[in-house]
Amino acid sequence: MKFIRTMSRSGDDDASISLSSIPSSPTTGDDHALILSGATSYSPPKPPCCCVRPGLCGCCLAPYFPRPLWYFIFLLWWLLLTALFNMLCYTSATSPFFTISPNIEPWIVFVVYLLGTGAAVYAINRGRMEDLKQTVTTRYVLKKSVGVLFVYLLLTPLLFYIARVAMYPLMFLDYETPDDDRAEYYHNAVTHNFKGADGEALLGYSIEYLSHGCESFDDATTKIPVVFNGGNGGWMYANVYGVEDFIWHKLTERDCATSFVAYSFSYRGYYPNDALWGNEANMISDAGLFYEYVRSLYEGTTKLPILVSHSLGTGPTSAMAGTLEADEVACVVLGMPFSTMSQTVLEVAFYSPWIFLYLADSWNSVGKIKHMDKQIPLAVLSGGQDELIPPHHQATMFDEASSEDKIMLFREDAYHMMIYETITWKENKAAYIEWFERACWARKGDNI
Repeated sequence: MKFIRTMSRSGDDDASISLSSIPSSPTTGDDHALILSGATSYSPPKPPCCCVRPGLCGCCLAPYFPRPLWYFIFLLWWLLLTALFNMLCYTSATSPFFTISPNIEPWIVFVVYLLGTGAAVYAINRGRMEDLKQTVTTRYVLKKSVGVLFVYLLLTPLLFYIARVAMYPLMFLDYETPDDDRAEYYHNAVTHNFKGADGEALLGYSIEYLSHGCESFDDATTKIPVVFNGGNGGWMYANVYGVEDFIWHKLTERDCATSFVAYSFSYRGYYPNDALWGNEANMISDAGLFYEYVRSLYEGTTKLPILVSHSLGTGPTSAMAGTLEADEVACVVLGMPFSTMSQTVLEVAFYSPWIFLYLADSWNSVGKIKHMDKQIPLAVLSGGQDELIPPHHQATMFDEASSEDKIMLFREDAYHMMIYETITWKENKAAYIEWFERACWARKGDNI
């Protein structure tokens, strides 16, 4: 340590001499100017840590990352916003707020919360705004944003995989081909080959239903095609057996001259089309092409297929309904449809993934059902205790559908898989049979 003698003058004649201690490190021109100005203390600028410790990347990156406290504060801010979403917005039937939520639109809650927290921050720091302006500069914000963006992008691949597994879980499971002859009324199992829009080879499947009590398929001279777009829990070998839930009343009429041929295919990623990667775009495209393939099997007739669906299958079905003409389909049935998959994901996950919502397929079904031909009959099924797709989705789909011949069948205690139970419940049964006979059966077309 060396001592430098400095002088400070308080008047014309009075002078005092003081000693200031400074580090013995070499001084620069700026240092001499500071010393000569009469300063009594001195702290030389610290060199960047990378210069002191070469290769210490963490030290170099530190200016780009907020302090751990800020991450904790953001986590609390995010959790409070998530709690408000659950208390004020649409929720799943598994939520304790399912029956008491005022059902405010999520974007309204977000905007009000953002403005509220901004006002709170301003009120708390109003007395030291000038100090904050000097500290929180544009450069400071940009540097910290780089670190936050880095952390966000680091989590994105993992969350994208989680979103895929959550939305299409059966893409990640293995299956074995089931027995084709499950009951005496099922027969004529056929595997169908068709191509997607990109030329990929895909497989479909069909079985034939006889009316209960009939014995010979040879007596069935009238064959009615029914195309079923199944849900996330199904694949083509299971879907074809689910068709019976939609046509049960016709199978009990003991009309041995009429049979129903149930068609379905597995989405990409689902066995046996599991070698391909599925998403919203190719599922919609494949469903439309498979429907056209089925129609081609009845070429030369005016036979119109009946189009039914459930859960995830209502997505491609809604898209198809928005493009089909009235003379291309007999009728459409949506079993427990969603308005958008984005909203469904938020509700099922209690609004926790909203910051990564863009990673999931949006499936804007309500936007497509608005454009359906007004002459196409439509039936919408809804369950009051649906834990996956709450009933407000079905109400939205029914209200926005442009069909002029539509019915809504609702059962208060029905869950997501209760198609048959919803159709046959109390007054729903008579309403569905009347609608089916008038809207679907009358438009089914001539005999083959």
